[in-house]
Amino acid sequence: MREGYWVVRTYESGIIGEKTKFWVSGQRPAGKSRRREKAELKKQEQNEYSAVKRMARLMHANFRHGDLLIGLDYSVAGMEKLISWSKKKNPGFEDMPEEERQAVLFEAARHQAELCIRRVSRAMRLEGGELKYICITSDMDGDTGESVQVHHHLMVQADCAALFIEKWRAMGGVHYDSISRQADYTPIAEYFLRQV
Repeated sequence: MREGYWVVRTYESGIIGEKTKFWVSGQRPAGKSRRREKAELKKQEQNEYSAVKRMARLMHANFRHGDLLIGLDYSVAGMEKLISWSKKKNPGFEDMPEEERQAVLFEAARHQAELCIRRVSRAMRLEGGELKYICITSDMDGDTGESVQVHHHLMVQADCAALFIEKWRAMGGVHYDSISRQADYTPIAEYFLRQV
């Protein structure tokens, strides 16, 4: 039988409680070796499963039924702005290999999403509110893994849909839908992280 021990971690996020049990090989550290145990636990949490769970916890703690899932897409004019900005920031953009050009466009899109979020956040502060959001920038289809045009997925509170439509208008379209009454947002977290 191989040597090791089981570790049980407990998390509470909003109304959802969760226990995760995982195996750590080797002897259980004692005394000063506890630091080594913590390092092993951190390594264990860096896998894909933990990433989904952390994302789900953020969602459980900050969002409720009625809040929104928003998609930000780029129009033809929006893509032209991204390409123009990329050319200004990266001389020789047109001579780059396709993969590098896509990476530069991805960073330009991420920058545009950050600008939009800052604008919406500023507008909400002026109205006396605060923006809570989770944003994923993607250039792939989460179901098939194929490359698609860069786009953004967000989870935000319900009262900011009009602000996103207003602030994103120059770049493209905004699609939104209300979060369902489900108690567990893990499937949404999985969908978000499949986009990355």
